[in-house]
Amino acid sequence: MSPRGTADDPLNLSAPEQKDKLRKELLFTRQQFSIDEQRTYNWQVANNVRNVVAQETPGVIAFYQPLEGEVDLNWLAEDLAQTGYTLTLPRVAAPGLPLIFNHWTPGDQLDHDKRGIPCASGSEILPALMLIPCVGFDRRGYRLGYGKGFYDMTLKSFEFPVVTCGIAQSGLEVEQLPDEYHDIPLDYVCTEKEVILCQR
Repeated sequence: MSPRGTADDPLNLSAPEQKDKLRKELLFTRQQFSIDEQRTYNWQVANNVRNVVAQETPGVIAFYQPLEGEVDLNWLAEDLAQTGYTLTLPRVAAPGLPLIFNHWTPGDQLDHDKRGIPCASGSEILPALMLIPCVGFDRRGYRLGYGKGFYDMTLKSFEFPVVTCGIAQSGLEVEQLPDEYHDIPLDYVCTEKEVILCQR
């Protein structure tokens, strides 16, 4: 599927309104992937993420628990944990606050954060590489999420650089997302087709 364009909007929508419109369209697109397609994408994306991990050699990697058709990387997490990587899961502590990252070993019983998303209950630890699910993305590294701003807020709160890798199916690529002052572009995006180097 070719990237969606960003033709001039006759309604002159603001950037947040454009994002809301795109979010609905892209979530609908994601819902159309079959179970077999999703399984194939999970495996292919995971192999591309493995290449990023090999390139960056991070000591601590932040994964996520997949929701609503997001790419499932749990089998990759199990594999990396067995080879000695330290893993974390993000936790929403409260609206308006940065994410907290708790140590996670795949197979551990999961807790649920303030938004009801599965999270770990281990000690707090900061990641060197963050794997971030995307509703949509462009090749500049701009990401469309669910509109709450947790990841951007969290990245701004860090006192040291963290490598970021967006995770999405290639069919969710947009030619150019509307970006705002608070949006922080990703370093990489991994799809089932490729690793996109955005910022370097």
